[in-house]
Amino acid sequence: MATDKPGYYIGTAPEANYWLLRSEDLSGEYPVEEDYWVAAIEYADSVGADVVNTSLYYTGNRWPFPSHEYEEMDGKTALPTRAANVAANKGIFIACCAGNDGSWVGTPADSPNVLAVGSVTTTGGIGDFTAYGMTVDGRMKPDVVALGTSVCTIDIEGRIDFRSGTSYASPILCGLAACLWQAYPWLTNQELLEILKKSANRYDAPELPYGCGIVDIQKAIDLIETMQEE
Repeated sequence: MATDKPGYYIGTAPEANYWLLRSEDLSGEYPVEEDYWVAAIEYADSVGADVVNTSLYYTGNRWPFPSHEYEEMDGKTALPTRAANVAANKGIFIACCAGNDGSWVGTPADSPNVLAVGSVTTTGGIGDFTAYGMTVDGRMKPDVVALGTSVCTIDIEGRIDFRSGTSYASPILCGLAACLWQAYPWLTNQELLEILKKSANRYDAPELPYGCGIVDIQKAIDLIETMQEE
């Protein structure tokens, strides 16, 4: 998102201001990491963040801690989901990776107020690792998809590297959302979320595992311009 090296690599929101907040514990998967995520988004709110990309999702934990059950994915039960709903009610736009387990989408991506992003290949086919499914309350996740297979990224040494995962699809789309919102700041975060879904190529006939499909930013701009005229 942030890289701005003309002729080498330009991110999807190169001139944005960033807070980089890390809540992941690489030693394993533990329930406390969800608390860390909630603390991170609370901090993001406190410093005035408008847009949040989260390349994290929670479904399972290391033994002996219990994992989430599918029945919890109802958009209002899991702790990160509840925190995301509060943040969205405060006006923050949140994009979240759908997950890489090839199964149901975890928290906080199950929130109806979060744009859950799945992965597609360069030819538009679904990434075979992408999590997808219906939430308990009958909503389709992911909401949209973006390139998440063999994505051109910048590593910690500043070199180009190719990675795969919905964690790479989400920031691609989040950066585009940030640019779109900068161009049309009068939009609410919920209007922005809905416009992105409406601009996608499968919006009129959404289906799993694609959701509403691949977002078209030019179409999103056209939809916004139409809103202004009405």
